[in-house]
Amino acid sequence: MNSTLKKVLLVVVLLLGASICFYSISFYKETKYQVTYDKAFKSIQEVCVESESSSNKMLKIWHNSIYKVDDEETNEFTKNENGIFYTDFNDALGKYYESNEYLKYYEKAKSSLDDASLLIKKLNKPTDKFEKAFDALLDYYAHSKDFYNLAFNMQGSYNSCSEKYNQLENEYNDIFQKAMAYSSYY
Repeated sequence: MNSTLKKVLLVVVLLLGASICFYSISFYKETKYQVTYDKAFKSIQEVCVESESSSNKMLKIWHNSIYKVDDEETNEFTKNENGIFYTDFNDALGKYYESNEYLKYYEKAKSSLDDASLLIKKLNKPTDKFEKAFDALLDYYAHSKDFYNLAFNMQGSYNSCSEKYNQLENEYNDIFQKAMAYSSYY
């Protein structure tokens, strides 16, 4: 083989090797980003599930306490040890806030929110390919924080909290679907 042919082959092999390395690094980065995105998505979903469950229970307790509705699901919170409704709904809500059920919801939601926050920080510099995905995830994250705040920092009247809950519920599916479109879980 002459030296010119050897040089050409060497250049071709080097270019091919560099292309494979570049593709492998790019593929690795995209895969790592997707895995982190999926973990963040799942954490945000858990925040929403736990927050929605706690909010739903809290609003039901609040409603049943105000209107003296007998309900096996809420009686332990709305009635005293003699089976008589509390005269002040704040007593019923206070009993719920002190319960293991509320604490379980809170701890799961808080842990998932903290995880999501850390994962989003890792995703904060998306490539062009993931820019829309990141924006959708940020919207989903903001929505989960709204749900979290409603469930665990509830402020306002029963009506205003119920309206906020209904608003968040109505918006949820659209925001969830947009973020889910970029997840490999579904």
